[in-house]
Amino acid sequence: FINGEMVQVAHWLNDNTPEDAIIAAHDIGAIGYFTERQLVDMAGLITPDLVPFLAHEPSLFAYLRNFGAQYLVTAPGWPYEEIVGISGAQVVYSTNYAWTIEQGLNNMTVYEFVPIGP
Repeated sequence: FINGEMVQVAHWLNDNTPEDAIIAAHDIGAIGYFTERQLVDMAGLITPDLVPFLAHEPSLFAYLRNFGAQYLVTAPGWPYEEIVGISGAQVVYSTNYAWTIEQGLNNMTVYEFVPIGP
């Protein structure tokens, strides 16, 4: 599970995103270890000021936009469907790891937010 989901996503992000990309993710462990990208921790450990917004996805999305997040990484059990829906974010990568699907969970998926303005 760790390798099939988290490590795979981290390697993909490292290989396919700009070095100055800002990535919002619920589970930052492998991403933080395998990339040098700036992270927004959607569990609040390294970004505790977003905790008040966790229960309201539109507010959380506004926070992510204000922070400058360009990518959203969803985690098994944390699909952030409302953020994906209101943001117009596009899927750029999904692990498609079979074990996770067999457990009835969503795969880790990387979304790219649509840029704002000119």
